[in-house]
Amino acid sequence: MRASNIEREVSANPQNPGRIVLKSKDLSDAKEQAKSTNNYVSSLYARTQLDKRIDHAKEAAILRLIQHKREIELMIHQEEKAKKRKQSLFLCTQLEHLRLQGQYYKMAGMLME
Repeated sequence: MRASNIEREVSANPQNPGRIVLKSKDLSDAKEQAKSTNNYVSSLYARTQLDKRIDHAKEAAILRLIQHKREIELMIHQEEKAKKRKQSLFLCTQLEHLRLQGQYYKMAGMLME
């Protein structure tokens, strides 16, 4: 903005108490200031929107990580169950083999007598 030696009068805006009205003899300076203010507000809005998008992306990434972790835990749990089932089947097979072997030796023992 260019510096101006022209005095400005600033007054309160009765329609919008939070906003001031700039009364200036130098209209181009007022336009520059309004443009600068508008650019500042636009950049603030854009920054706020970007921050919101970043926050949403972070939340989504965290939720995906949690879901992925749960899926991995479920897979590990299922693998442990399958492993226990295999071990159980193996033990049952071994016991059946020993039972049959015992019957075979009994029969062989009877035949030997």
